[in-house]
Amino acid sequence: MENIYFSIIIPAYNAEEYLYECIDSLKNQTYKNFEVVVVDDGSKDNTPAMCDSLSVKYKELRITAVHQANQRQIAARMNGIDHSVGKYIMFLDADDKLAENTLDVIHKAIAKYDTDIVIYDGLRFSGDVMQPYGTHYSEDILLLKENAYTKFKEDVISSTRFNTVWNKAFKRELITESERFKDVAFISTEEDFLMQLPWIDKASSAVYLPEDLYLYRLNTGSITFQKFDSYSFKSALYIFNVVMRYSKKWNIPNGEMIARRRFLWRVASSVRQFSNKETKLSYKEKLEYIKDISHNKIFRKEYPLFKGSLNSFMDKLILKLLYCKYCKLTLFAAEHDPKLHR
Repeated sequence: MENIYFSIIIPAYNAEEYLYECIDSLKNQTYKNFEVVVVDDGSKDNTPAMCDSLSVKYKELRITAVHQANQRQIAARMNGIDHSVGKYIMFLDADDKLAENTLDVIHKAIAKYDTDIVIYDGLRFSGDVMQPYGTHYSEDILLLKENAYTKFKEDVISSTRFNTVWNKAFKRELITESERFKDVAFISTEEDFLMQLPWIDKASSAVYLPEDLYLYRLNTGSITFQKFDSYSFKSALYIFNVVMRYSKKWNIPNGEMIARRRFLWRVASSVRQFSNKETKLSYKEKLEYIKDISHNKIFRKEYPLFKGSLNSFMDKLILKLLYCKYCKLTLFAAEHDPKLHR
């Protein structure tokens, strides 16, 4: 039997609307040596039955269906990895697609450059409308080794261009031989960013391909667009500590300031989530949540130490009011943030 080259991991939660369309994009791949591992993350719709039917519906594909209780994206992806055997591991969300030449282009890049990680660009789409999503790290194919790879790690920490795992192919050993975060089912934001840090740390090279190979669906019902999560602040605290650790390990210039900026931006975002009318929380519940953040020791320590700038005036206002423990004003400002009413 041919050794499988790519394992494509698909976490699926309530994905019945788009799952078959996602798999169709894999059926149409011009490069055929790959397997698909679909992980049903405790779905409440018809997704579990659809997952079990895939190996029959798509007989030409190697498909494994895995079921687990709802544990969110990190656990679903890691479970998928544990059930995979491919030389390189890729990730695909159940409502997204791959361009038909994606695997062929990545395979040729690996054959040419013998690299640990392949990074590629993508397109956002809604219906028939496409728009660039891209990383756009360079205008040309760029091999990242030695000093250039060190610079890439700085960019991972300092920007949002490389936060996702779905625009990369990782050599299996990077994942199986790296640190695995435990007890992180509560992580609700930047889980892609978090889980790839140990893999990037272990790697020594990457190649960037300025080609639109991933097709990202703009869907307000997807995980990316969820408005509210009760663990959002806890997630922000956890990720802040991890980013601080890797910033120091990688000797990132201004790494601590960058980590604080990410943390404070996420704190403001968390307050917005709770303040959104769609959360259906009572005024008292929202206020209690904001009080908990304003009295949090890490927030109170890190906010005064941040000397950088935040892009949003509303972020600055929310954080200032929060630090001053003006909880009712914080809630009022967050509820009237124009971002919530676009």
